[in-house]
Amino acid sequence: PMVTNRAPYQAIGMLLVGDRRICTGSLVGNDLVLTSAHCLGASFTGEQDKITFHLGFRQRKQTAASRVKNIYRGTAFPLKNREQDWAVLQLDIPLGAKFGYLEPVVPTAGASFPVTVAGYSVDFFQRYGEPGVHHNCRVHYKYNQLLRHDCDSDSGASGGPILAFFKNKTVKLV
Repeated sequence: PMVTNRAPYQAIGMLLVGDRRICTGSLVGNDLVLTSAHCLGASFTGEQDKITFHLGFRQRKQTAASRVKNIYRGTAFPLKNREQDWAVLQLDIPLGAKFGYLEPVVPTAGASFPVTVAGYSVDFFQRYGEPGVHHNCRVHYKYNQLLRHDCDSDSGASGGPILAFFKNKTVKLV
């Protein structure tokens, strides 16, 4: 399970529409969450206030939560435009100011390196009530703006971070 109250995992949360879990997201700024555009589908345009972001959600408890006030998408058609399958959600409460956020790093083309993937995958979360994490999987290469990896993930983990841990003890969002 993911330890949700320690860096870098305290910046990872679950996206809900009402009581329905849809995906994982990561704080990338004081009031910004990065997730996958396909998590939002074509719906929620003008209905972003129905989406909430829950930090540290485990065993039916959470550290903090905020409603989404704006949605910025790479595309409305993420299944056709995979390289644009991203969405940034603006929160009405700046949770990153209190809990911190992940900083991105862009890998070079052809890079291969170990990573960790964290998220609220349906298989792990339904069984244990906790978010899951897969350590020491690998990003194999970057092609056409897409990363190829061998990390274990399932429905619900979409939008979750791929984390790179560096020797100087920093962690970056890939």
